[in-house]
Amino acid sequence: MSKILKLNKSQFDSSTITHLQPSINYTIIHFSNKTNYISSYTMKLIFEKLSSDFVKIGRFGVVNKKYIDSYDKGVIKLSTGVELKVTRRYLHIVQSKIN
Repeated sequence: MSKILKLNKSQFDSSTITHLQPSINYTIIHFSNKTNYISSYTMKLIFEKLSSDFVKIGRFGVVNKKYIDSYDKGVIKLSTGVELKVTRRYLHIVQSKIN
């Protein structure tokens, strides 16, 4: 189910978000059309606003399950070609939510 994510004056369709990436005091939101949006909100706050289609893979990322092409040995490959490493502490959580 698609959900509209509202951040300040911007609105995004959450179904087009592939993953989130923290960057010091900002969060980079990556979209399926390979564009990015930099938000001053924390990754944690944005993650809480998103649907259950999103999985936290560690301190350094959140992914949309819809865009996961493959998962092998702690590495997630997205349909956009991006590869993200799952941290050791989140391995079991990611495995249970993906399968």
